[in-house]
Amino acid sequence: MTTPLREPFLLWQASRDSLNGGREGLDLRLRKSKGFSPFFSSRHPVWLGGIVAGVCVLFLIGVLGNPPQTLEEKAAIPYAVALLVGVGVLGAFNAIQSWRGLRLRARALGMGQFIEGKIISSSGRLSTYSGSREGGTGEPTDFYNVTIEYEFTTPTGQRLWATATNVRNDLENGLNLPQSGDSVQIFYVDERRFLLL
Repeated sequence: MTTPLREPFLLWQASRDSLNGGREGLDLRLRKSKGFSPFFSSRHPVWLGGIVAGVCVLFLIGVLGNPPQTLEEKAAIPYAVALLVGVGVLGAFNAIQSWRGLRLRARALGMGQFIEGKIISSSGRLSTYSGSREGGTGEPTDFYNVTIEYEFTTPTGQRLWATATNVRNDLENGLNLPQSGDSVQIFYVDERRFLLL
């Protein structure tokens, strides 16, 4: 992974340590990115899905290993088996997807490189969110959304354009918005997987 030469405008301020060779900000950016890969945003640890699948298998063995004593128990067995198999399959699917996400993220961090790009245009818009959030009061909250349209040239010589938006309340007055032509940094893996930092 190459290190950029000068400090560009950062739409995601948590990416700042990435410019100095750090990986935490970039790793956080990869996990929060929905467009980079659906598997990067997995919030469930691998072991959680494995435990759910394992517990379901153990219960399934218990259900099928004990012969039913009453007519009600005989009638309940297909429902119990279906429920345990369904939950077990979901647990296994979660474990596989989480593991795949970890592998893809590690691969992207190893294969990716920083590429300098240029801002085509930037705009800011004040938005109000009035829903209740975790630990929130439900009171309206203002957010200043900054949208950056940018372009860059890939290592293979292809020019790409893209747009990214993030909340940047520190730019709320609109005076400090980046200008057309200002530099930005892109974390680039391939033509389909890249992120504006």
